[in-house]
Amino acid sequence: MKNTEVTEEELRSQNSEFRIEFLKLVEELEAEARPILVVEIEKNNSWVF
Repeated sequence: MKNTEVTEEELRSQNSEFRIEFLKLVEELEAEARPILVVEIEKNNSWVF
């Protein structure tokens, strides 16, 4: 059986990479117009960083 344990540091690294990609996407969208999705996310606090 393969050890699938992930260290906290690995998780932090992955989360950080995801966050960077997400923020880049948000910036691209905001350049056109502030997307409703992001407004909903902020309003509902759906994304926890």
